[in-house]
Amino acid sequence: MKKLMALAVTLLPIVVIPARTGIAGETIADEDEDDATLYMLQLNGAENVSSTASIRVKIFPHERDYLPHGKDEVLDQFTIRSEIPCTIFKASKNQIAPAGVLQKDQLLITMKAQELQQPVIIDCPEQFTLERNFDDKMKALSYSGLLYVHTVQKQEQLMLEAVNVVSLRGYLRGVVPSEVFHHWPMETLKSQAVAARTYAVFHILRARRYAPTRFWDVDDTVMYQAYTGVTHRKEKTDEAVFATEGQILMYQGQVIQAFYHADSGGATEEANTIWDQPAPFTVARPEASDLEMNGMLWERTFSLTELTQKMAELGFWTKERPIKRVVVPMVGQTNSGRVKAVTMIDAKGEYVIIPTRTFKRVVGTLPSNLFVVDPAENGQILIKGVGFGHGVGMSQQGAAALAERKSWNYRQILDYYYVHTSICSIDTQRQRERIPDCGREAMKYMKQVAQHPLR
Repeated sequence: MKKLMALAVTLLPIVVIPARTGIAGETIADEDEDDATLYMLQLNGAENVSSTASIRVKIFPHERDYLPHGKDEVLDQFTIRSEIPCTIFKASKNQIAPAGVLQKDQLLITMKAQELQQPVIIDCPEQFTLERNFDDKMKALSYSGLLYVHTVQKQEQLMLEAVNVVSLRGYLRGVVPSEVFHHWPMETLKSQAVAARTYAVFHILRARRYAPTRFWDVDDTVMYQAYTGVTHRKEKTDEAVFATEGQILMYQGQVIQAFYHADSGGATEEANTIWDQPAPFTVARPEASDLEMNGMLWERTFSLTELTQKMAELGFWTKERPIKRVVVPMVGQTNSGRVKAVTMIDAKGEYVIIPTRTFKRVVGTLPSNLFVVDPAENGQILIKGVGFGHGVGMSQQGAAALAERKSWNYRQILDYYYVHTSICSIDTQRQRERIPDCGREAMKYMKQVAQHPLR
């Protein structure tokens, strides 16, 4: 019950703000792009953000095939197991808050959408395991904290939604070992911990301000950050989380959305070229000098016949005009070499140019936008690429190389990948290494802007 009492204190206040829209007022419909249209948020000193504050993580269901979990085929039921009896509380339909005891001493809890009459909060004294309804036991992950479960109606399907409410510290202990290898240099792990904490704080603020009717701040996939509860916690990654406790990145007094990716392929990219809006803390440039990076190589093949059909389904082509060639136009690349547009050509030389995000909808997910398209042979195109991820912000492979080969510390690594940012602490009561307080830094910058509005 202590966890439930603390929950009411640590959750941030809900502020109703009109729904966000995309460029030129057009509502953003593509979920892959929706998360990358707001890059910085002002930190309000009145908001209770600290390492012990709660973050709400949607851990069920996985409706799309994102790492590390994959897609759930069964969306309306799951099972909770615990070695120590759990308590089930009735919960409010409007917020994550208890409304009386429903059942006590539960070791096995089966949740079914059709049988759930009202939302519930499951409170287990120790960790619990959420088992999905298929045979792959690798998908049965364990968690700490509380679990809020309610039903969601999507189109004609009634499904369950489960939200793990855990401290920011506990969340990071489940993110860092899920995002990077625990045997990497400690300074790399610290870099990941600060970047992940910054990303989490940004989305806590964003969800409470811009999505007040949603019950979660982030999900547990790489759409946000990979999170596997307590399942993969490691002593070394825990050490990195504790050593950087409370530290986040800010740019001119604002919390940044600290993008990162697995492998830059040799050069990072500006957010503007990937998501059409600038983020001043990102930069397109090769990895650090004297650092040789062997990016991950990959290949994909795709049928021209299927390409024609899918292009027609999207309304960019007609089935009567078979595509014969696929090329990257002269102006179809960024300064770092990433492809931003692709040209489809038929037998008569007629063509259409589509953005890379549309091309990826047609051919399926590509590991990165650093690729070339070989001439078609036997009715197929061959796509050859390097790197993994969008290329914006910190390269995890690059951070590992900088720490191991150049002996950079985590502050140097973060300063290289997130330009003109500074580190501050959200934990005002116990700052370490004379790290500035984030709230004070935000207020200081706001005063500077007020005094010099045209600067």
